[in-house]
Amino acid sequence: MFIVLYVLWLLLNAHFALDVQFLEIALIGLVVAGLIYLFMIKFTKWNFKTDIKFLKCAHLFIAYGAVLFWNVVVSNYNVIKLVLSTKDKPAPHIVTFDVPLKNSWLQTILANSITLTPGTITITSTGHKFVVHCLKKEYFEGFENSTLVKILKKVDERV
Repeated sequence: MFIVLYVLWLLLNAHFALDVQFLEIALIGLVVAGLIYLFMIKFTKWNFKTDIKFLKCAHLFIAYGAVLFWNVVVSNYNVIKLVLSTKDKPAPHIVTFDVPLKNSWLQTILANSITLTPGTITITSTGHKFVVHCLKKEYFEGFENSTLVKILKKVDERV
């Protein structure tokens, strides 16, 4: 996690010329990332062993990001088509979804991914149940067996 925090610091500062200013940004980033990492260890359940477990799943997180990006693109297209259509009208629907994940952190990632996808919003997350609002019932059909859920199940098994 320290490395992720540090790389995020460098990307957000967006100064990549090898000069004095970059060295200052890099050193300050090391300190800030270190302090945040120590805070995480002290006040959350995060520890170095958790880092190793999640590092072993890095390829799954990369795959998850790619699949999520594709789902967002496809959903954007579907929502635009729905909005501009004169024949097809939104039919809002509330769906209750049983979450097959044990890890609350992964449940949060899934809930945020649902909300990030156009046409769907996670209304509540209680225990192992999500309540999701979607513009059309078809937008959420088959989500239990989607690639996003399958990838997070694999991560959940390994963590």
